Amino acid sequence: MVLLAATSTSFAGWVASVYPEHPVDPGMAGIAYVADKSKGHAAFSGALKQLRDEGKLNRLKLIGLQPFIQDADYQKDLFSVLERNSPKPLQEALQSAGNMNNPKMSPLYTPFMEAVLDTSVVRNIRRELAAEGLKVRRASGEKLELIKDQGQRRFTCSLYLEIERIAESGTPSHDSSAPPLPGAYLSEGILHY
Repeated sequence: MVLLAATSTSFAGWVASVYPEHPVDPGMAGIAYVADKSKGHAAFSGALKQLRDEGKLNRLKLIGLQPFIQDADYQKDLFSVLERNSPKPLQEALQSAGNMNNPKMSPLYTPFMEAVLDTSVVRNIRRELAAEGLKVRRASGEKLELIKDQGQRRFTCSLYLEIERIAESGTPSHDSSAPPLPGAYLSEGILHY
Protein backbone atom coordinates (compact mmCIF):
# COMPACT_ATOMS: atom_id res chain seq x y z
CA MET A 1 0.00 0.00 0.00
CA VAL A 2 1.40 3.25 -1.11
CA LEU A 3 -0.43 6.44 -0.53
CA LEU A 4 0.27 9.06 -3.17
CA ALA A 5 -0.79 12.69 -2.91
CA ALA A 6 0.80 14.94 -5.49
CA THR A 7 2.07 14.67 -9.01
CA SER A 8 5.66 15.01 -7.90
CA THR A 9 7.30 12.86 -5.27
CA SER A 10 9.40 15.84 -4.17
CA PHE A 11 6.43 17.51 -2.46
CA ALA A 12 6.04 15.00 0.36
CA GLY A 13 7.38 11.81 1.90
CA TRP A 14 7.00 8.12 1.15
CA VAL A 15 6.72 6.00 4.30
CA ALA A 16 7.26 2.24 4.15
CA SER A 17 5.32 0.15 6.69
CA VAL A 18 4.63 -3.47 7.60
CA TYR A 19 1.26 -4.53 9.03
CA PRO A 20 1.89 -7.59 11.23
CA GLU A 21 -1.73 -7.80 12.46
CA HIS A 22 -3.47 -7.69 9.08
CA PRO A 23 -6.26 -10.34 9.30
CA VAL A 24 -6.06 -11.46 5.66
CA ASP A 25 -2.33 -11.13 5.02
CA PRO A 26 -0.27 -10.82 8.25
CA GLY A 27 3.02 -9.07 7.64
CA MET A 28 1.73 -7.26 4.56
CA ALA A 29 3.99 -4.34 3.60
CA GLY A 30 3.00 -1.04 2.15
CA ILE A 31 4.25 2.38 1.28
CA ALA A 32 2.22 5.39 2.27
CA TYR A 33 2.57 8.76 0.63
CA VAL A 34 2.14 11.46 3.26
CA ALA A 35 1.87 15.20 2.76
CA ASP A 36 4.45 15.93 5.47
CA LYS A 37 7.82 16.49 3.73
CA SER A 38 9.67 15.78 6.96
CA LYS A 39 8.51 12.15 7.01
CA GLY A 40 9.70 9.23 4.97
CA HIS A 41 11.66 9.27 1.74
CA ALA A 42 11.68 12.07 -0.82
CA ALA A 43 11.12 9.56 -3.64
CA PHE A 44 9.05 6.41 -4.12
CA SER A 45 12.28 4.54 -4.94
CA GLY A 46 13.58 5.31 -1.44
CA ALA A 47 10.63 3.55 0.17
CA LEU A 48 11.10 0.56 -2.16
CA LYS A 49 14.78 0.45 -1.19
CA GLN A 50 13.85 0.53 2.51
CA LEU A 51 11.55 -2.47 2.08
CA ARG A 52 14.23 -4.28 0.04
CA ASP A 53 16.89 -3.57 2.69
CA GLU A 54 14.53 -4.86 5.41
CA GLY A 55 13.77 -8.01 3.39
CA LYS A 56 10.08 -7.01 3.14
CA LEU A 57 9.78 -5.95 -0.49
CA ASN A 58 8.15 -9.26 -1.43
CA ARG A 59 5.34 -8.40 1.04
CA LEU A 60 4.31 -5.18 -0.76
CA LYS A 61 0.62 -5.59 -1.64
CA LEU A 62 -1.09 -2.19 -2.02
CA ILE A 63 -0.32 1.30 -3.26
CA GLY A 64 -3.00 3.79 -2.27
CA LEU A 65 -3.75 6.71 -4.58
CA GLN A 66 -6.40 8.62 -2.62
CA PRO A 67 -4.53 11.93 -2.28
CA PHE A 68 -3.62 11.89 -5.97
CA ILE A 69 -7.28 11.81 -6.87
CA GLN A 70 -7.51 15.30 -5.35
CA ASP A 71 -4.62 16.70 -7.41
CA ALA A 72 -5.65 18.91 -10.36
CA ASP A 73 -2.87 17.60 -12.65
CA TYR A 74 -3.81 13.99 -11.89
CA GLN A 75 -7.45 14.79 -12.65
CA LYS A 76 -6.42 16.30 -16.01
CA ASP A 77 -4.43 13.16 -16.78
CA LEU A 78 -7.42 10.93 -15.93
CA PHE A 79 -9.85 12.98 -18.02
CA SER A 80 -7.43 12.99 -20.95
CA VAL A 81 -7.07 9.20 -20.91
CA LEU A 82 -10.84 8.69 -20.53
CA GLU A 83 -11.66 11.16 -23.34
CA ARG A 84 -9.27 9.26 -25.62
CA ASN A 85 -10.19 5.68 -24.64
CA SER A 86 -13.77 5.79 -23.30
CA PRO A 87 -15.51 8.96 -24.49
CA LYS A 88 -19.08 7.62 -24.41
CA PRO A 89 -19.16 6.36 -20.78
CA LEU A 90 -17.36 9.53 -19.70
CA GLN A 91 -19.84 11.83 -21.47
CA GLU A 92 -22.81 9.92 -20.06
CA ALA A 93 -21.36 10.17 -16.54
CA LEU A 94 -20.65 13.90 -17.01
CA GLN A 95 -24.30 14.45 -17.96
CA SER A 96 -25.48 12.66 -14.80
CA ALA A 97 -25.48 13.75 -11.17
CA GLY A 98 -22.26 11.71 -10.84
CA ASN A 99 -22.98 10.16 -7.45
CA MET A 100 -21.82 6.59 -6.82
CA ASN A 101 -25.36 5.17 -7.02
CA ASN A 102 -26.17 6.81 -10.34
CA PRO A 103 -26.60 4.15 -13.07
CA LYS A 104 -24.51 6.27 -15.48
CA MET A 105 -21.48 5.83 -13.20
CA SER A 106 -21.41 2.01 -13.30
CA PRO A 107 -20.27 1.75 -16.96
CA LEU A 108 -17.44 4.18 -16.16
CA TYR A 109 -15.89 2.08 -13.37
CA THR A 110 -13.79 -0.29 -15.52
CA PRO A 111 -12.63 2.41 -17.98
CA PHE A 112 -11.77 4.63 -15.01
CA MET A 113 -9.60 1.92 -13.42
CA GLU A 114 -7.91 1.31 -16.78
CA ALA A 115 -7.30 5.07 -17.08
CA VAL A 116 -5.65 5.07 -13.64
CA LEU A 117 -3.15 2.52 -14.97
CA ASP A 118 -2.41 4.78 -17.94
CA THR A 119 -1.69 7.97 -15.95
CA SER A 120 1.87 9.29 -15.87
CA VAL A 121 2.03 8.78 -12.10
CA VAL A 122 1.17 5.09 -12.32
CA ARG A 123 3.39 4.53 -15.37
CA ASN A 124 6.33 5.86 -13.30
CA ILE A 125 5.42 3.63 -10.36
CA ARG A 126 5.12 0.62 -12.69
CA ARG A 127 8.65 1.24 -14.04
CA GLU A 128 10.10 1.40 -10.52
CA LEU A 129 8.20 -1.72 -9.43
CA ALA A 130 9.36 -3.65 -12.52
CA ALA A 131 12.98 -2.93 -11.61
CA GLU A 132 12.26 -4.74 -8.32
CA GLY A 133 10.50 -7.72 -9.93
CA LEU A 134 7.04 -6.43 -9.02
CA LYS A 135 4.06 -5.33 -11.08
CA VAL A 136 0.68 -3.71 -10.70
CA ARG A 137 -1.95 -6.45 -10.69
CA ARG A 138 -4.80 -3.97 -11.12
CA ALA A 139 -6.25 -0.67 -9.99
CA SER A 140 -9.17 -0.96 -7.64
CA GLY A 141 -11.34 1.35 -5.61
CA GLU A 142 -14.66 2.12 -4.05
CA LYS A 143 -17.28 4.85 -4.12
CA LEU A 144 -16.38 6.34 -7.52
CA GLU A 145 -18.13 9.68 -7.95
CA LEU A 146 -17.89 12.55 -10.41
CA ILE A 147 -18.64 15.59 -8.30
CA LYS A 148 -19.01 19.28 -9.08
CA ASP A 149 -16.40 21.34 -7.26
CA GLN A 150 -16.16 25.10 -7.86
CA GLY A 151 -17.85 24.73 -11.24
CA GLN A 152 -15.56 21.88 -12.34
CA ARG A 153 -16.23 18.14 -12.46
CA ARG A 154 -13.72 15.92 -10.70
CA PHE A 155 -13.47 12.32 -9.59
CA THR A 156 -13.47 11.17 -5.98
CA CYS A 157 -13.05 7.64 -4.66
CA SER A 158 -10.86 5.41 -2.57
CA LEU A 159 -8.23 4.22 -4.99
CA TYR A 160 -5.32 1.83 -4.79
CA LEU A 161 -3.10 -0.42 -6.84
CA GLU A 162 -2.75 -4.09 -6.03
CA ILE A 163 0.82 -5.34 -6.35
CA GLU A 164 2.24 -8.79 -7.11
CA ARG A 165 5.55 -10.36 -8.09
CA ILE A 166 6.28 -10.71 -11.77
CA ALA A 167 5.70 -14.40 -12.57
CA GLU A 168 8.79 -16.37 -13.45
CA SER A 169 8.74 -18.36 -16.67
CA GLY A 170 6.31 -21.25 -16.28
CA THR A 171 4.88 -19.90 -12.99
CA PRO A 172 1.28 -18.70 -13.18
CA SER A 173 0.53 -15.20 -11.98
CA HIS A 174 -2.33 -14.37 -9.62
CA ASP A 175 -5.83 -14.35 -11.09
CA SER A 176 -6.54 -10.69 -11.91
CA SER A 177 -10.25 -11.38 -11.64
CA ALA A 178 -9.89 -12.30 -7.95
CA PRO A 179 -11.50 -9.85 -5.54
CA PRO A 180 -9.30 -7.28 -3.80
CA LEU A 181 -8.28 -7.76 -0.20
CA PRO A 182 -11.63 -7.68 1.63
CA GLY A 183 -12.37 -4.27 3.05
CA ALA A 184 -8.79 -3.03 2.73
CA TYR A 185 -8.23 0.62 1.98
CA LEU A 186 -5.71 3.32 2.83
CA SER A 187 -6.48 6.65 4.43
CA GLU A 188 -3.93 9.17 5.66
CA GLY A 189 -1.18 6.57 5.29
CA ILE A 190 -2.98 4.02 7.48
CA LEU A 191 -4.22 0.67 6.20
CA HIS A 192 -7.81 0.05 7.25
CA TYR A 193 -9.41 -3.38 7.06
